[in-house]
Formats: sequence, structure tokens, C-alpha cells
Amino acid sequence: MTAPDLADYDFALPPELIAQTPTEPRSASRLLLADPLAQHLADHHFADLVQLLRPGDLLVCNDTRVIPARLFGQRPTGGKVELFLERLLDPQRLLMQLRCSKKPRVGEILSVDGGGRLQLLGRDGGFFELQALDESAEALLQRAGHVPLPPYIERADNAADRERY
Repeated sequence: MTAPDLADYDFALPPELIAQTPTEPRSASRLLLADPLAQHLADHHFADLVQLLRPGDLLVCNDTRVIPARLFGQRPTGGKVELFLERLLDPQRLLMQLRCSKKPRVGEILSVDGGGRLQLLGRDGGFFELQALDESAEALLQRAGHVPLPPYIERADNAADRERY
């Protein structure tokens, strides 16, 4: 079996059909059914899913949660910085993407919006290793982190996103 080509999943979707906030109730969310044999697309709702499944179909449930992996803060110069978690290395250290206007220096201490500090320990390819100075890395993310929304969601995250995603 060959790996699917990512381009096979690319299709035009008008912006007005992209929900910017989750539908309530969740079962009223829209569902696009793609029939590859008939090469047909049909609009449904998630409440219709039970009637759409056929014998032999495989239903995979994804119960993963999005963590508040985006942080905002300032450099010692006052310049803004945006950080995005790649992974936790240990309870205090994080591997993160870092976006700022000028190259950061090893040893630099970043102030996180909402409180907390991160010290830049080094660089690993396109990522930066940082250490949480005032609390565990996980506690910092839970307290000051933002839920990263996909680029087609054109709004800032909010408290409800922590529960929904």
C-alpha cells in the first residue's frame, strides 16, 4: 500500500463555509461525506453519522486534546516574542519555535505575558531550548499559554477553546 498524497486531500472551500466558532450543539456540526467510488460529495450533519455508516466501515475516534502551547512575551530589550511548543524535554525544559524581530542570544531571559520567565539555553536546528525559571514548564503553559488555532480560524483563542479543543 502506498502512502496517500497530501494533495489528494486539498480542495476548494469557500471562506463563508469555514466555521470560526464551534457549532452548538456539537451534533449539529456539518459533515462532508466523500464517496470516492462515485466521486461524489454530499453535505450532512454529524447527527447523521450513524445512518451513513455501512457494514465494514471503520470509525476511528480521536480523543486527543489541544494543549495551550503558544506563549507571548517580551525580550529584555522590550521587543515582542511569540513562542510555540514543539515538545517538553523534562519538567523544566521546553523545545520551542521562537518568533521575534532579531536573533535571540543564549542566556537571554524572556518575560512571559501573564507572568513567568524563560531562559534561552541554546538552539537545536530550527528550535530553541528554553528553561522555565519560576514554575514547571507544564504549569507555565497551563497558566499563560494560548490554544493554537489553525490558520483558517481568523480569531484569537478564548477560554472556551480550552474546553472544546
